Amino acid sequence: MKRLGLRWWIPAAAIATLSLVTALASAPGASAEGDASSERTLTVTGRATITAPPDVARITLGVESQAPSARQAHEANARKVERIVAALSELGVAARDIQTAGISLTPIYRTEERGGEPRLTGYRATYALHVRVRPVEQAGTVADAAVQAGANRIESIQFTVEDLEAIKQQALRQAVADALRQAQVLAEAAGVQLGSLLTLRDAYFGSPEMPVRLPLARLSEASADTPVLPGELGLQAAATLVFELR
Repeated sequence: MKRLGLRWWIPAAAIATLSLVTALASAPGASAEGDASSERTLTVTGRATITAPPDVARITLGVESQAPSARQAHEANARKVERIVAALSELGVAARDIQTAGISLTPIYRTEERGGEPRLTGYRATYALHVRVRPVEQAGTVADAAVQAGANRIESIQFTVEDLEAIKQQALRQAVADALRQAQVLAEAAGVQLGSLLTLRDAYFGSPEMPVRLPLARLSEASADTPVLPGELGLQAAATLVFELR
C-alpha cells in the first residue's frame, strides 16, 4: 500500500474491457454489397480510494422531560437546554456550531383498565441539538459534558471531513490516471494505438462519513471521559474511459 498526500491508495484490481464494435453503413444508392466501415473501441475503468483522518465530529443529542402540564414539560426542557449550551460554551464550542435539530411536545395517555377510556396524564417535551466539534478528539468530552448538564438522549456521533470536495477531486484524478495506464498497457499488448477519447464517465462509492452509536449508560458516568476513536474515512472514485482504436 502506498500513501501520499492525504494517504490515498489505488487498488491493484481494476476492470478493463476491450470491445470491438463493427458498424456497417451503406452509402445512398449503394448495393447490398456496398462499402462497410468499422469502429473499434477500448473501454477501461480505473478506480482509486482516498483515505483521510476526519477533522469534524457531528453529535446529535437531546433532552426529554415529562410533567403534568405542557408548560411545565416545556420549561423543564428549556432549563436543561440552557445548561447544556452553557456547558458546551465552556468547552470552547462556538455558538455557530450548535443548532436546533427539532422540538416536540406530545400528550401522554394511560389506560387504567382493559377496555377503559385513555386518560391524559401529562406531557412529554423533547429538544434535539446538532453540535459540531473541532478537533474531533474532543467529541467524547463534549458528549459527556452534555449528559452531565442534562442531556438524556445521544442519537449518534458522526465523523466527517470538512473539505470533502478536495478529497473527491483527488480521488477522481487518481481514478482517471489508473484508467489511462490500463488503456496504454492494453493497447500496447494488442499491438494497436489509442485514438481519440470518446467518452468519460465518473462515479463515487461510499461516503466519507462514519457514524458511531454511543450507549447512554456509558456516557452518564461522570468519573471518566467516553473514549471516541475517529479512525480514518475513505472515499472511492471510478472513471470509465472509452477510446477509439487505430
